[in-house]
Amino acid sequence: MNFLKPDQGTITIAGQPLDEKSLDQIGFLPEERGLYLDMTIKEQVLYFASLHGFDLKIAAADLPLWMNRLSVKGNEKSRIKNLSKGNHS
Repeated sequence: MNFLKPDQGTITIAGQPLDEKSLDQIGFLPEERGLYLDMTIKEQVLYFASLHGFDLKIAAADLPLWMNRLSVKGNEKSRIKNLSKGNHS
C-alpha cells in the first residue's frame, strides 16, 4: 500500500514483484475503518465508491453480487450498526 517504504527485501504477489497495478488489486483493512454506523450497507458502499471514482450505478448494481460473494449478513438496507462484529469491525 506504500504506507511504509521497505529498507530491505522484496514483496511479491503470485511470484511477481509488487507494482502500481498490483496496488490497485489489494487493500488494507485497519482495526478502525471509520464506518458510519447509521448508514445502510448500500449508502456506505456507494459513499466509498464515490470517493474512489467508481460509477455509482454500476456499484449499486454489483452490490448484491458482492454481498453474496463476501457472505455479508443482512441486506442493502441493513444499518451498519446492526451488523455482527464480523461484518463491520
